[in-house]
Amino acid sequence: MNLVSELVLARNQINQNTGSDASAGLQAAAQQLDIVTGDLQQALMETRMQPIGNLWNRLPRMIRDLATQLDKRISLEMDGSETELDKTLLEAIRDPLTHIIRNAVDHGLEDAASRLAVGKPETGTVSLRARHEGGQVIVEISDDGAGLNLEAIGAKVVDRGLMTAEAVADMSERELANLVFLPGLSTAKAITKVSGRGVGMDVVKRSIDEIGGTIDIQTELGKGTVFTLRIPLTLAIIPALRVRCADERYLIPQLNVLELHRVDPTAPIELVGDTPLYRLRGELLPLLHWSDVLADDPGPARVWTDKYIVVLEANGRIFGFVVDAVENTEEIVVKPLRAHLKELDTFAGSTVLGDGSVALILDPIGITRVVDLQAGDEQARAGDPDQFRVKAGHETVLVCTSGTTRVGFPLDGITRLESIPLTSIEHASGVEVVTYRGRLMRLVRLQTMLPGGGWSGGGGGFDDMVEAEEVRSLLVLVHETEDDVAGIVVDRIIEVSAADPSGARPGNYPVRLSVLIDGKVTDVIDIEAVVAATRGDTPAMSGAW
Repeated sequence: MNLVSELVLARNQINQNTGSDASAGLQAAAQQLDIVTGDLQQALMETRMQPIGNLWNRLPRMIRDLATQLDKRISLEMDGSETELDKTLLEAIRDPLTHIIRNAVDHGLEDAASRLAVGKPETGTVSLRARHEGGQVIVEISDDGAGLNLEAIGAKVVDRGLMTAEAVADMSERELANLVFLPGLSTAKAITKVSGRGVGMDVVKRSIDEIGGTIDIQTELGKGTVFTLRIPLTLAIIPALRVRCADERYLIPQLNVLELHRVDPTAPIELVGDTPLYRLRGELLPLLHWSDVLADDPGPARVWTDKYIVVLEANGRIFGFVVDAVENTEEIVVKPLRAHLKELDTFAGSTVLGDGSVALILDPIGITRVVDLQAGDEQARAGDPDQFRVKAGHETVLVCTSGTTRVGFPLDGITRLESIPLTSIEHASGVEVVTYRGRLMRLVRLQTMLPGGGWSGGGGGFDDMVEAEEVRSLLVLVHETEDDVAGIVVDRIIEVSAADPSGARPGNYPVRLSVLIDGKVTDVIDIEAVVAATRGDTPAMSGAW
């Protein structure tokens, strides 16, 4: 394998140095070398490939032993055992797969009496499925058991002091399910020889991350749980995208690349606190500038104009990695980093380029660990007042645009920022509503309330205001109380800023005050009055600054 890897590097160098000015004979020889090297590489890879069934062969006996030990009736189903992957990766997933199955049998599947009591067959089922998809091997481990108790997981995390109750309350079901990968977390009521010792799931995730794979959980209480593993076919030779950041070239594994975009100068970067966001086909995409990860001092280097966005998916998260230039795609030979560089999560290894220079391979999953994208997402959903230092008498406002008007919203009146798909909008009593966290949230079209907008008191104007633009979702500022929830629709988020009340002018409903923010006139909206009006109450200004 090492010899073929060196041959691939030599092939790349010859291809790069055989330009259009080379003789016809040299070009033909280089092309033939390219074909033969590719065939040899493919043949060698096939000798390293083994069916995943070799790993599954010992599982039926393990299931029988566990069923006897736990006094449960368990059936094992396997599909796709002929799916092949690299022998080294097959060995790498052996222990993670065993951990998941043991947890599914112990935590997931109920005993026969409990299953019969809820109308399930007394025999529980554990299913294993494997297939090739998009240059990866997809392995699914599912059970038809009780599913994960997300409330219990959240409570355990709070009880151990790993997160605050407020942070857990703001999490989606998927995020709550992924908390099981926290080190030492277990919701088992008793320690058994099978599981419940608080170890295992964090090891599973770390092992899958180390081989460049991902793991995802889907669960439904009372129905069961599905673990989905995405594993690369091989780690030796991979296709990669070559990008340039300042004067350095880096490689990004193509398995993590979703799409490429050039930064549109007409769609400026939107900032919520320190989190840059880019509107891509109506969706808000968190951005990460290369200097945030690769530069000692990101300040001067953090330029957004004339850049490219590499949309990456890593660890279940989608974000845009901003680079200076996109150069080419090529097959690269992955060389591991030396021992003293292993602690650098940003890099997955190195390679030799066609011109003989060495380039580092970026690790998108490691980048998500280095940069707290989770915190960035939360900050993008709702600005945190603690992130901003506000002078006495000033007020922190979220500056947006609504039509041609620049408006601001007091940050303490906004619970979250959400992107609502147009397909989820319904009508109730003539008002636009969406289902939001189990409640009906009415949508407030602020543009129709502003002076000259011709507000009629309902949701109105949906077809005229939306279908004229090619958008798939609406940007909504959520205002939530115990008794009510409303979403104020805006066009674009500009920034979070501190508004100086000196020199402000009182406004007319729904504008509370007009102030200067960054030298531009901004109308600060009275959120309480707007929400009260759409609820049917009499609009009333909420008082002085």
